[in-house]
Amino acid sequence: MPEKRSDRDSRGRFLPKNKAALAHGAYAGKMTLAIRKGSSLARAALVQDLGPRECDLSAAEIILIDKAVNLLAVTTSIETWIRAHGIFKGRDLQPILDRYIAFVNSLRLCLRELGISKKTEETLDLGKYIAEKYGKEKAKDGQPEEKEQKE
Repeated sequence: MPEKRSDRDSRGRFLPKNKAALAHGAYAGKMTLAIRKGSSLARAALVQDLGPRECDLSAAEIILIDKAVNLLAVTTSIETWIRAHGIFKGRDLQPILDRYIAFVNSLRLCLRELGISKKTEETLDLGKYIAEKYGKEKAKDGQPEEKEQKE
């Protein structure tokens, strides 16, 4: 007959607030569910941005979307862990931060490969601004246009 472990109940499940259970994520259900829900919403949003339906996407785009969603889930998990444990371990940074930066960079590259980038306002040059503000006569390179003289 197998010996009974003090950290588990009669069915072999971890007892509440058990150190081993906490280390193995037995109580991470709510967080896991939140990450799964967030990942599902992120995937739907990416498909909508690129699709608008999944059948409109190529296989490569679907693979990249799935990779981006997985990377997002990993980075979210690391961010949650960092919030709980802090960014410092003694006087040094937590070792997980190196991996976190690598995951975030991979996510950024994956999104860039999909053609998703931050939206920036178009920079208006001076000539265009003057043309819009004062009309066409002062539009050329910020200098007033010379009027043709009638002969």
